[in-house]
Amino acid sequence: MKQITVVFSIVIFIILTQEYMIIKRKDIKFVLELSSSAVKKLKPGGYREQIRTNTLDMVGPDKNLDIDEFKNVVIPAIIKLWEPRGGTCIATALYREIKNQEEIINLIKEETGIDVNIISGIEEAQLVGNGILKQFPKAKKILFIDSGTRSVEIGLLPEGYYKSYKKDRPIVLDNKLKDLKNSTDLLIVVTGKAASKVKEPTTEPEKVFRWHSKLQEVLKQIGTHPTVGSNMTPGGGLL
Repeated sequence: MKQITVVFSIVIFIILTQEYMIIKRKDIKFVLELSSSAVKKLKPGGYREQIRTNTLDMVGPDKNLDIDEFKNVVIPAIIKLWEPRGGTCIATALYREIKNQEEIINLIKEETGIDVNIISGIEEAQLVGNGILKQFPKAKKILFIDSGTRSVEIGLLPEGYYKSYKKDRPIVLDNKLKDLKNSTDLLIVVTGKAASKVKEPTTEPEKVFRWHSKLQEVLKQIGTHPTVGSNMTPGGGLL
């Protein structure tokens, strides 16, 4: 009897926890996303506003972000785009790599009062995947490739299988992803800057992305499949 009671309690806890998370997610009115190139504000319905900051250029040979330059350029952008209620702030690959990330996060908190969550590569992939599933609800199988300035995230949907790769290292897919080469119902979704090159679906992604070395690395391993572009970012996956 005790075992049944314990199991029942655990099930109720999980249900309540999931419901609470859904409610919290609905409370998010906008997401501020700090990337290597800009500060972006995203809202439901596709609203997007950004201020270009070229934050990557502020990183020195010692892998530290220049505090003064960050304070003069990025902090004002954050303050300008932030709203009083309903926001959350995330930071992506560049902020994972810098050595003085704690100092930067503390600076943002001191100057703006905003708590910043530096997400991992896998969390970044999961958020992009959440958004892409909403964009392509009828697709049976999706492989998305999110090629940013500092990292490449790859996800298999709807399975929820995610990988993250540093931009300066070769991308070697595991067997689970390589097996997609034989898939007959796979849709490849490309995000990031490369998405602008696929305004219409294409069946020749190797030609379209001949200029993009990282996408070429992936495409050579999984073969040719219908490919489309998406403007999804990690922040969009929270909305």
